[in-house]
Amino acid sequence: YTRGVPVDWRTLYAGTGARQVPLPTYAFQRRRYWLEPRPATEAHDTGAPTSGHPVLGSPITVAGFNQILFTSRLSLKSHPWLADHVVLGSPVLPASALVELAIHAGDLIGHPALDELNLQVPLVLPEEGNIQLQVRAGTPDDTGRHCLCLYSRPDDFDAPWTMHAEGWYLTEEPEVAASLTWNDDTTGRTTEIQLPEGLQSDAGRYGLHPVLLQAALPTRPENPAAGTIPVPADWYGVRLHSTGATAVRARVTEIDDDSFSLQLADAAGDLVVSVESIVFRDIPNEQFRAAVGGDSTGRESLFHLDWTPTALPQPAEPLAWAVLDTDTGGRGTGGGTRYPHPAAVAEALASGIRIDAVLLPWTPAGPAADQAAATHTATRKALTLVREWLADERLGATRLVVATSGAVATCEGEDVTDLAGAAVWGLLRSAQSEAPDRIVLVDTDTDTAADTAAGTDTGVRTDTGDSTGTGPLSALLASGEPQAALRDGTTLLPRLRRVPATAPPPGRTPVWKHGTVLVTGGTGTLGAEFARHLVAEHGAARLLLLSRTGEQADGAAGLLDDLRGIGAHVTVVACDAADRDALARVLASIPPEHPLTAVVHTAGVLDNGLIPALTDDRLAAVLRPKADAAWHLHELTRHLDLEAFVTFSSTVGVLGGPGQANYAAANAFLDALAAHRHARGLPATSLAWGLWQLGGINAHLTESDLNRFARDGFRPIARVEGLSLFDRATGDGRPALVATPVGVSAVRAQARVPALLTELAALPGRRVARSEPADPAADPASGLAARLGELSEVEQEQLLLTLVRTDVAAVLGRTDADSIAPDRAFQDLGFDSLTAVDLRNRIATATGVKLPATLVFDHPTPAALVTLLRDRLAPQAPDARQTLLDELDRMERKLAAVSGDDQDRSAVSARLRALLSRVEGTDSPAAAPPGTDASDAIEAASVDELLSFIDNELGSSTP
Repeated sequence: YTRGVPVDWRTLYAGTGARQVPLPTYAFQRRRYWLEPRPATEAHDTGAPTSGHPVLGSPITVAGFNQILFTSRLSLKSHPWLADHVVLGSPVLPASALVELAIHAGDLIGHPALDELNLQVPLVLPEEGNIQLQVRAGTPDDTGRHCLCLYSRPDDFDAPWTMHAEGWYLTEEPEVAASLTWNDDTTGRTTEIQLPEGLQSDAGRYGLHPVLLQAALPTRPENPAAGTIPVPADWYGVRLHSTGATAVRARVTEIDDDSFSLQLADAAGDLVVSVESIVFRDIPNEQFRAAVGGDSTGRESLFHLDWTPTALPQPAEPLAWAVLDTDTGGRGTGGGTRYPHPAAVAEALASGIRIDAVLLPWTPAGPAADQAAATHTATRKALTLVREWLADERLGATRLVVATSGAVATCEGEDVTDLAGAAVWGLLRSAQSEAPDRIVLVDTDTDTAADTAAGTDTGVRTDTGDSTGTGPLSALLASGEPQAALRDGTTLLPRLRRVPATAPPPGRTPVWKHGTVLVTGGTGTLGAEFARHLVAEHGAARLLLLSRTGEQADGAAGLLDDLRGIGAHVTVVACDAADRDALARVLASIPPEHPLTAVVHTAGVLDNGLIPALTDDRLAAVLRPKADAAWHLHELTRHLDLEAFVTFSSTVGVLGGPGQANYAAANAFLDALAAHRHARGLPATSLAWGLWQLGGINAHLTESDLNRFARDGFRPIARVEGLSLFDRATGDGRPALVATPVGVSAVRAQARVPALLTELAALPGRRVARSEPADPAADPASGLAARLGELSEVEQEQLLLTLVRTDVAAVLGRTDADSIAPDRAFQDLGFDSLTAVDLRNRIATATGVKLPATLVFDHPTPAALVTLLRDRLAPQAPDARQTLLDELDRMERKLAAVSGDDQDRSAVSARLRALLSRVEGTDSPAAAPPGTDASDAIEAASVDELLSFIDNELGSSTP
């Protein structure tokens, strides 16, 4: 405003493309509109003053014990100097850091000198992300010494704590340490050490900077043949005499071959640190390739799919079934009304025919078929059909049950005879992720899936021509389970379970040293990583690396130099493994004196897209490098005596994933092929990997994508963790395993826990207490609708807007739901097709309302979406007159049942007269003469006359 006159900003900026945006909040409603890095040390909020230590932060006192506890986080990003201490390619917290942390904790409990500190397990740091750290000090043991323990575990991840170091403090007085002096004995070795300039500013925050202490330690030669690394693991008599040093003189005195004493002094010759003895210990290489948190076996990240017999109750009433018979155009024989395509089912529903579920019997390709070609045919058919099914909103309340036969293995040694059907399972698992509650998968143990299904669920006809029934499929639908298998009349449900870490492996560990190891995708990110691993850690002497561009691939020259530098004979060949003839020529070229002994199939490509956007070409492009190549490798090598046949699969083939139906199909094929080989006594391991930190084909993922995976309970796999998982999986003996870290807390926090993860997320032996009897018909919409019914229109809109904003923020990875402007378009907020489906699924789960896949396009702002939800959920204000008429109708029906007994009729008449006497301005039901009071006429009226009056004066709700 200028002198009270409003400025017309719209006219001023007309035609410039400028638009109005909301102003920032005022000073007392602070909101940050940018991302800020996490502080170097993020201690949990304890209310205690910070100690000023750059790693440990604030301590807390443990109630009831003479203990203090530090909890903080540590990462290569918060403390970059940690990246310089690398063992076998893994960043490791140095022993000097453990000692410094122990000294700092001892200062706070009044015991500044360490009697003893022992390394238990090296603390391997993740290449990305944080670890949680705990240091506990104080409680005395039986000898009176106060103890120290240091633990870690992955950040935001449900893994056990690992103890890395344990120690005890000396009980001496501080004056004892002060009496020690620099040893001028010339038999010791003295060196001058300077803290790097970039670290000197932090020196005063440590007792002694770990980098300075680590640089003073001597080294011991490694013995590669022993498979161990010498580490200064045991420390005795450690005293810190002065702090803040940036340069020291170090005197190292050898005690014997494995131990030495150490003194550090400043420029004036005053002691900084003295250590009576440091002992080297040989630590197995495997502990330096451990998963984050010290899990050297990857026990928290290796799973298998377990099929559990489950008794499911029948639905309260039989379901109405139909059959989708695309092969015969709906003219096939067998139980159930048949329809030739999804549109025909939709038209039947629109005409009033009741159909609760539609069975699609899937015809197996047969074991004699070319499984690669059959897989392309089957998945094209499945894609076309499911695309039509999901696109027709008339089918939204009717579930499609796809019944295969021989497409999954449910127990040890069971064969998968329909590999193409297995690929269909993978594709449809992703379709289930995109459209929950629309599709159910079931595999039967009969040659024709329709025989079992029709005979048990769709074989009873009604007089309307519909098919209804009860049986395992009806029970499955009533349970809400998305997948099952029928074996010998028993229903089996799939659940993901951890592979026991303590159980002895049932299989044999492959020997990689003999012969030639073939690696497809050998110059790619994962292929190159595992090529190095097989040579460096397993002694593989000869590698044959296949890639489509051969030695011209990015990074191929450096990879060859690395591998040849550690003694391997390596050949890189340009070959598309999906080309059977080309692959056969490469295999034939392997010299007989170095026969092929192992295959590692890592090749693969991505072409993500939601079901409506996928085409046959996009499907084929993803199937070829994985499924086709794997089948050719199987056929061309099954006569050989291989040590290992390892395929790199993906979790989306097992768990599904929106936008990855083609990739899920290809990977489900690999898992099925492994079961197929295993049943025939051939070596096979299919590893369904989660997301890798290394990038590779997932390098395009954004921070928002990674945050979404973390919210779903899946963190990326660190390189050292993945190598450890590979080693364990290839010796486990099961044909198909899932290798991915699962955060149980994040899974539990989801509004809809995936069925495969329900046992992982369950609290053992616990159930949720109920305040009221369970209502089997209850759904989220009923509870929300009831709540909305108690609110005003403004309050209803506010409640729904909060719900929508919260889900929008979750999908976009934002922490402040209030920052989501109600009138801002979803497209401007950053939504794409994948996040749109995620939002639709979240809101559908929270509200119980069936919503279309085009939700955010049909209702393009949060405010528009709120209007839709309010129309669907909020109870409309009832028509008072209609409600009264409905009540009178019910009264009339009850009056008709009144007995002819005079006493009953008289009592009813009296009540009716009393009610009608309250109606003002009415005429007498008995047509009382003018001047007669209506109440007198009412008193004199019979029941029939009263009912006639009701109909004539008030009307009836029925025409």
